[in-house]
Amino acid sequence: MAMFNGADASDLRAILKSYYKDDVPNLLGRESPLLQKMKTSYVEGKEVSYPAIYSAGGAVAADGTVAEALANEGNFKAQEWKVEPGQLFSVIKFDAKEVLASKTKKGAYMKLAGAKVYAQTVRFRKALASSLYSRGYGELAVLGDDYAFVASTPIDITVPSNVIQAVQVGSAIVVKTAVESATEQTVLKVTKMSASNKKLTVVPSTTYTSNVTDVICFKGAMDGAGNPMFPRGLAEWIPTIGARTGADWENYIAVPSNGINRSTYVEALAGGFVDGSAKATILETVQELIMNLRNQGSKADMIVMNPVDRMKFEKEIDAANRIFTKADSKAARSTSVGLKDISISFQTSFVDTVIDDPFLSEGLCYILDSDYIEYWTMSNLDTPKDTGKDAEAADNMDDPMSYDNKGEDVDSSYKLLVDNYLSVVPGGMGTNGETTRVTVNLFGTIGCMNTAVNGACILPNANPTRIIQCVK
Repeated sequence: MAMFNGADASDLRAILKSYYKDDVPNLLGRESPLLQKMKTSYVEGKEVSYPAIYSAGGAVAADGTVAEALANEGNFKAQEWKVEPGQLFSVIKFDAKEVLASKTKKGAYMKLAGAKVYAQTVRFRKALASSLYSRGYGELAVLGDDYAFVASTPIDITVPSNVIQAVQVGSAIVVKTAVESATEQTVLKVTKMSASNKKLTVVPSTTYTSNVTDVICFKGAMDGAGNPMFPRGLAEWIPTIGARTGADWENYIAVPSNGINRSTYVEALAGGFVDGSAKATILETVQELIMNLRNQGSKADMIVMNPVDRMKFEKEIDAANRIFTKADSKAARSTSVGLKDISISFQTSFVDTVIDDPFLSEGLCYILDSDYIEYWTMSNLDTPKDTGKDAEAADNMDDPMSYDNKGEDVDSSYKLLVDNYLSVVPGGMGTNGETTRVTVNLFGTIGCMNTAVNGACILPNANPTRIIQCVK
């Protein structure tokens, strides 16, 4: 609807300015709540090595000679973990014209160079958040349907909620017949997304008819020999392949991982596990796993599940503990809906942190002892800071979106923190002047110092063949 009417409307509009809002909202979504909860350790070298003692031997008997004989058999058992960090990169480019045109508030909402770096950093951290639950192959989901992909022709695919969080418009994902396969059947470029409908519009690189069991993964997660390069996460430490039954599981657990033969004592070297897909409630499933982990010496204090499953869990608890009271006043009738915190007590175990992480697959839950879970990294995981002017000022924020364009004349828009995280190098001459390439670098992985006290469970009514962490 036009604001101005009449014969002079166009002339009047010609002398009026547009009003521009300075506050630019961040539309890039959530980052990983699990990553925020974990300790970070900075490492160096080719790998992280440490021992895993999984048996003290059986030299115990009422008869001393029997105990001695058992001791002579030397049943003390230990192996050495050798964990190589994964890696993740993101590249941003901008040119001199972009920098100069957006130097101050007069010309732009924000300095474009800083905005690009910030946005791509958030995008990078989403991929990192997804890797917290991977085996290093950049796996995202089971495709779950038969699609007739035609080269260069857009098509809609339905994906789980964790994929909606992990990818963005412009992402490239590959279709493979198995997570560990080095063969890409087709590459899908994401051109449109719908979170409410859980749909991606993708453009395939080649023609391919998929199978319901095919999987989708980030492109560029494996090397030319088919080895995983993506940062490995909980799915590597606490595997759930085939719901830990059948040929796929037997074949998987027989292959050493990080230098360890885990088949000798699965619960100690591959974590606890409960298949609760046929159980009645989430609570029953979680309590069983807590009990099993407690028997392994766990002091589990953290539950991680998808927000959809957390909501179901909350409804279970709410239904079991609902108390109705008469509201005597308007204030009394004003209340909140939902539970801020969920605590689970099981005799000597008390879990008081339930994390709803949208990057975790629906139907899978991890129970962790935070004393033994941390992120090992060679890189700085802090948010980059714009240090353009008065870097030590008290109001220097962490988010370039919020402060990198206050109208101040600064010497350079390139002055970003480069601290074991960002590499800034000249990119050569382009149409609009000299270009600059900024690379976000990560070399790291989740570290688990004690697999015996951490575990995973499949939640009620979940189908393991549709959970990416459960398929080979």
